[in-house]
Amino acid sequence: MQHSRRIKIVLSVVILHLSFLRGECQGPDSGYLSLSLSATRIVTGSLVTISGMSIKFGAMKDVEMTVKGNAGTETKTIPLTDSGHFKTTWGTGMAGEYQITVRSSNRKSSQTATIKVFRLMAMDSVVQRNRDATNKAYDQLKQWLGEVKAKLGPTDAGELQKKTDDLTKKKDIVLTIFNDLGNLGKSLDNLQKAQGGLGGGNGGGGTGGGTGNISPQLTSDLTKLTDDLSGEAQSMETLTEAASHKPYDNTICEYLQMLSEACAAFSTFSNFFEPTGILKASVVAIGKDVAIDKGVPAAVGAATSGVNGTVSDMAKEAAKFSTSTATDIESLSKTMGKAGFTGDIITMCTSYIMSKYCGMLSGQMNEDYKCIFTNANKQVWWEYTYHNEATVKLRYLKSAATASMIKMKGNIEGNATKFTIYQKVSEMDDFKAAMKNRARIFSICVYAPPTAPVGTSQADAVTGFGAVARAIVTPAYFNIPVDADYNPETGQLKMYCNDAIMDYSPSVQYVYGYICIAAMIPLTTRVNFPINKAKLTIAKVIEKNNDFQVKVSADNKLSFTKTANWTNGPGGTIEHNINMTMSAKSD
Repeated sequence: MQHSRRIKIVLSVVILHLSFLRGECQGPDSGYLSLSLSATRIVTGSLVTISGMSIKFGAMKDVEMTVKGNAGTETKTIPLTDSGHFKTTWGTGMAGEYQITVRSSNRKSSQTATIKVFRLMAMDSVVQRNRDATNKAYDQLKQWLGEVKAKLGPTDAGELQKKTDDLTKKKDIVLTIFNDLGNLGKSLDNLQKAQGGLGGGNGGGGTGGGTGNISPQLTSDLTKLTDDLSGEAQSMETLTEAASHKPYDNTICEYLQMLSEACAAFSTFSNFFEPTGILKASVVAIGKDVAIDKGVPAAVGAATSGVNGTVSDMAKEAAKFSTSTATDIESLSKTMGKAGFTGDIITMCTSYIMSKYCGMLSGQMNEDYKCIFTNANKQVWWEYTYHNEATVKLRYLKSAATASMIKMKGNIEGNATKFTIYQKVSEMDDFKAAMKNRARIFSICVYAPPTAPVGTSQADAVTGFGAVARAIVTPAYFNIPVDADYNPETGQLKMYCNDAIMDYSPSVQYVYGYICIAAMIPLTTRVNFPINKAKLTIAKVIEKNNDFQVKVSADNKLSFTKTANWTNGPGGTIEHNINMTMSAKSD
């Protein structure tokens, strides 16, 4: 028992030693656990997939799940696979809010998630979030259209107003489609009640009791529809929030940049409302389910023998709303055309207005960073690296340029394409001193930060548009505003990094599970290994190397190229190494 307490103390030392690095650490008796749901809202009678991960070792071979809500409480154990993963499904026929709690394999940690189960008559409340997100994104975009238009001449302002009017028409069609979906939900709810009522009781771990005669196929398609609506609303909300910062300056160049970012929120519509897009596919599938009686079997008898005519009429009504919604989606997609929802505005602003009023330098940046931790014997016990790829854009107002100073604003926007890590906590000085080789410690990497294989900003050649759109789909993304002062007389450009608009998310970290065994007693814990954010390392190497020599070509095109590095702490317990290359030229 004394030895067991010593191991706990040592594991605590490991965790505390890492905590200064801003890691999110738990106590030495905690068990690692992750939990995710396939949806946060489901239709009564449909299923949600519950999955996650814990540590499988010895008797620790399953997790415990408890569901509490209107349908009562149910508890069951879910076995872990050899890799420590678990998965199950759950559903209920009773609407309400449910708390799903999972306890880790050693029952010392728990995670809780909330899921809302709703009747189809509540579809209108589901699409209300989409209406609100659309109106908020539209109001933000219209604000920046007004700011840009105020700085244009009459002819350019008139053309931009035409495109604004066209945008308003498209927005109104979108709101009509969301109203259609609310009516579709109400008609399906009436059909469901006529088919046998909603009944009571829970789904028995996924049986979906109390849903009348509506088929699993129809409930599955309805769940997909609500998932798609929720995802589209979430994307618009995230993009609108990302574009809600203030412009870096009160010039038309920065207003155009803000306008481009606000347009990105509507990029979600490009795939969502296409004729072959996910929304129409869901709506058409629901219509077919109802029309061919796959979703409402009793309608077969009603249609052939005249029995149960009420159900038959309701099935026709539901099919009608499905067809109407699909028709409106088709109409919108034709209105959008190849340019998408805001493509015409983007083309005019970035290809014409920006080049008329503003100068632009565009290029690329690559960065390699390594962080090394060593013990007293100079042995490495933790080392991690990352590689960043980014675009560099610098903008300036042509009318404000002078012979001796051009002030520029811009962004370094990119993402990590690779992470590596090495860790061996048994080489930590504190661990070695306390344990004296009397215990074994095993590590399991239970989470590694995701990456995109390429720099997504470099892959997108469209200036400005898509920056915030990329932010929500690109792992390990960053967007760092920069200032630059360029002196045409000396050819010197000085660059300064500002606070990041976005930087590596909390998911950019490694998580290891540890099992320490002594006297045949296993102790488990998890340790989060944090990773320094991109702005911290990029800003540091630019701070130490912020003089860029600009070349001017015979046709007055500007360009610069710089290779720089910075090292800190060589020979110490923590060492940082950064290497960067950056280049840009006039568009």
